Amino acid sequence: MAMLTLISASDLKASERLVVEVDGNGKAALITAASVGNNVIGLLVDGGAASGDPVSVASHGEVAWGIANAAITAGAWVTAGANSKLVTTTTDVNEVLGKALTTAGAQNDLIMVMVNLDTLSAS
Repeated sequence: MAMLTLISASDLKASERLVVEVDGNGKAALITAASVGNNVIGLLVDGGAASGDPVSVASHGEVAWGIANAAITAGAWVTAGANSKLVTTTTDVNEVLGKALTTAGAQNDLIMVMVNLDTLSAS
């Protein structure tokens, strides 16, 4: 898969390695508490320089580094938390960003993620 290039909805230059979504205007935006579980598209790789700039997003089929919101074990399914950082999920029908390939011991640790956009099925 190729890296996605989208236009940023806001200044994302300090948001690299966070989870992004597609907003209502088709632009890349950070996940917020109100949008957790909606339109997750990947991990921000290059945040551009200002609002409206092109940004690079690692999406389905890509491997990228992301920022953990808490401890995460390698092999766990991850999704976006309210602060755009990675959290684990085991909730049925929860939107999944991908699978953790490395372990995070604490909040703000970097982990490698295989981006595999899907919906978790506990059955």
